Amino acid sequence: MEISLAGQILFNIGFFPVTNTILTSWIVTLFLILSGLIVGLNYKKLPAGFQQFWEMVYEYLEDLAVSVAGEKGRDYVALAITFFCLYFIK
Repeated sequence: MEISLAGQILFNIGFFPVTNTILTSWIVTLFLILSGLIVGLNYKKLPAGFQQFWEMVYEYLEDLAVSVAGEKGRDYVALAITFFCLYFIK
């Protein structure tokens, strides 16, 4: 049985080793940036489609945070979503 705490090196860019952790972080970051751009560039006062989906997800998580942590929980929803994406999208 082998236990390794270091990231597994997938390939190198020059002298910079790209590990599985870094690659996952890049993919999640790209996904969040593209989602934000799509919603932001097509912003409508009455949401539809992709914007409506993301607003529904965010409002659900915001309501959940408020029910668990009170009104202060509202401040941490975006941070929790980011951690969730980084942890589960691998």
